[in-house]
Amino acid sequence: MPLDALNRDSNLRALRPDVPVDTDEAQPVECFQHEVLRPLLKLQNDVILQLVDQFVQKYHTDYERRSDTDRRALLRNLLKQDSKLKRLLFGMIAGLFTREEFAFFLAHEGELRRRMVPLLIQRVDDQRHRLSATAPTS
Repeated sequence: MPLDALNRDSNLRALRPDVPVDTDEAQPVECFQHEVLRPLLKLQNDVILQLVDQFVQKYHTDYERRSDTDRRALLRNLLKQDSKLKRLLFGMIAGLFTREEFAFFLAHEGELRRRMVPLLIQRVDDQRHRLSATAPTS
């Protein structure tokens, strides 16, 4: 592996926050979810929220008039069904994979994408109050 690739991989790993989880008895895909996806989602948290917020503002102008239950449903549907948003979010995470992680991701792409959606939904739902469309006005 070229020296630049080794530096890139070690630099990417150094950026990640620690998300302690016991993965001793976990399957490889589950280990990847806990050791790679969850730290990257935490690292990219603010950008994820910013992107979702931008989509809500651009495509759902009635968002502020909806009830909290309807807002939660809208966010869940956006993250589950909006292909453009999902591609952008997946790209934001995959772009921070090391070469080895990217190879693993490609080998297990379907299952890992399915695992990422609920993680994204939970992350955005738990912090929906941070979206500017839902921020209290003074």
